[in-house]
Amino acid sequence: MKARLLLCACLFALPARGAEEPAPRPETPRVGERTAALLELQRDGRQAGRSQPLRGPQAEAARRRYQQSFSHPIPDQYPAASSMPGAGTGR
Repeated sequence: MKARLLLCACLFALPARGAEEPAPRPETPRVGERTAALLELQRDGRQAGRSQPLRGPQAEAARRRYQQSFSHPIPDQYPAASSMPGAGTGR
């Protein structure tokens, strides 16, 4: 008899399953909010680092590529990407 009373007392002391309120879900941002915020950071420069110029061999190579870009005319139309060698192969 005492065991039954003890068991009933223990059962009443336990919280009922499903009676608890679910934890509130954190508010999720609307679609595009994070992207818009990151683009705004980029636009206004709040998180920008110091400008660092190229030096040495990297600067020379960049300058050479830039100057060589004027050695051939710009075509009126570029070929379609799918007709170029290696297109779609991930190379």
